[in-house]
Amino acid sequence: MTTMTNPARAPSDVPLQADVCFFAHYDPDGRIDPYVELYLRAIAGCGFSVVLVSAGELHADDAARIAPLCADVLTRSNGGLDFGSWSEAFARYGAAVRGRLLLANDSVYGPIGDLAAMLRRLTAAPADIYGLVESLQISPHLQSWFLLFEPRAHRSDAFRRLMSQDFAAMPKRDIIRNGEVAATASLAAAGFHYRPLVVQSPMVRRLAFNPTHFLWRELLTRDGLPFVKIELLRDKMGPEMREDALREIARISPNGRT
Repeated sequence: MTTMTNPARAPSDVPLQADVCFFAHYDPDGRIDPYVELYLRAIAGCGFSVVLVSAGELHADDAARIAPLCADVLTRSNGGLDFGSWSEAFARYGAAVRGRLLLANDSVYGPIGDLAAMLRRLTAAPADIYGLVESLQISPHLQSWFLLFEPRAHRSDAFRRLMSQDFAAMPKRDIIRNGEVAATASLAAAGFHYRPLVVQSPMVRRLAFNPTHFLWRELLTRDGLPFVKIELLRDKMGPEMREDALREIARISPNGRT
């Protein structure tokens, strides 16, 4: 396991609400971008206590700016990607989570619109694990950038085994298989039911591509998915498509706020 690099408070000294979010963050310059702050504010506004785990040191002013939004802010050495951060948070605070547990990260821009309304829609039908987008790559699973677990799921032996792995010692491909894919598959094998917000079309199921990259507009406007992948906006869109996406985002969330 990697080690925490900041002096952490004892878990018993950190008051948590029933619902808790473990939020994985990484920035090579140690900054908290404005979109991340907006996302944290929206999560906290939905009644979650936020434990942010950053894989690297944070600038002091950035850490101070988000401190009011978080129950705790932890920093750790960079290893194991998001699952490395989530597993550290779970080792520290997992036993204290009384309600739902949300795993989220900074890989998406949003929420674009009303996060609370999306959560109500997501959880309208009963399940043990909720996610926003189902991936069919490798094997069917919920994409891990937003996973919501009911107590019976995150308190299970299957979830504890998932989170006890040494993700920092794994290459990326093994983190994907043993983390993202297994987060759905291993709990499903243990009898837990999962539900995605967006049910994939027959075309996506047949071709097994990543809809967050190729169907972002449909997900945003037709399916009400209030997020767009940051790597898509930053790296994979040409200028014209990026401007088109930003116009669509502004139309749905004109104030740039959740």
